[in-house]
Amino acid sequence: MNKSISVVIPNYNGVHLLGKNLPLLLEALQLSTDRFEIIISDDCSTDDSIAFLLKEYPYVKCLQSSKNEGFSSTINKGIAKATYELVFLLNSDVALFPDFFIPMFKYFEQESTFGVMGKIIGLEDAQIQDGAKYPMLKGSKLYTTINYSPAKASAKSQWWPSLFLSGANALVHREKLQLLGGFDVLFSPFYMEDADLGLRAWRMGWKCYYEPDSICRHPASTTIGHYHKKREIEKVSVRNRAFFHHIHHSQKGLWSWKVKMRFTQMIQSLMPSSAKKDGINAYFELQNLAQQSREDFLALQKAQKKPEKYLQDVVKELKSEINSSLIERF
Repeated sequence: MNKSISVVIPNYNGVHLLGKNLPLLLEALQLSTDRFEIIISDDCSTDDSIAFLLKEYPYVKCLQSSKNEGFSSTINKGIAKATYELVFLLNSDVALFPDFFIPMFKYFEQESTFGVMGKIIGLEDAQIQDGAKYPMLKGSKLYTTINYSPAKASAKSQWWPSLFLSGANALVHREKLQLLGGFDVLFSPFYMEDADLGLRAWRMGWKCYYEPDSICRHPASTTIGHYHKKREIEKVSVRNRAFFHHIHHSQKGLWSWKVKMRFTQMIQSLMPSSAKKDGINAYFELQNLAQQSREDFLALQKAQKKPEKYLQDVVKELKSEINSSLIERF
């Protein structure tokens, strides 16, 4: 059965992308459902994005920020305004295939489904950029950049779990997404917010999936590098990965992680100034905020009468399911 969809697109100076990709989005929506809305949450753009939307797409709901706030805060405003059964989180630089949504609806016949993402390929080729996210935990460190896809000999009807859903394209159950509060603004301005959301979903007992027959195109990722200096990007990446592990480890795992981080901080203090040193120091300066996010989620688990589940439990669960199938990691 087809579902109703609220599309939420965060935008910052993306008028040229909206002009290219909104027609493709509309084609895919009209092919799959007759109940949809499009919400564009604008992060204080300085280009003609809003004027373009008001003229060319007057039925699109535009939310305008008075200051630049980053991805999580911007997209959360759109999520809060969504009214339909499913929310489709979409980057403005993603181009959908016409039948993108159709293979996804079946997942939401299961109450346990949180969301599903599609396959991302290159803008001009069929090279896979993003597949399902493979759970790789070494010691106390989770690696979030490992993808996998079904091997050619795998059963076509099989469902493929993903550690988290790509922030570029994710169809998500609205009530579950809003219960989680959307993306954690702790991770602003960028990096790890999608991994954090996926882990919170799994820890609530819900499931994230990858649908290889839902295909979209995406250019090589350059947006962050266009607006931020390399050192700042690396600093934020180091800091946010530390936040992520602080929030999702068990108490024993958190203790091990913090010992490791303190040791790394001590070694880095003997080294010349670096982005890694800055990121580690930023984590320890703000670890009380990560602790608050940790406690808030544990309180939500308890309020929803969910059993406590941590990063290690999710990785074990996913590996047990994924490794019983024929896959290709990349």
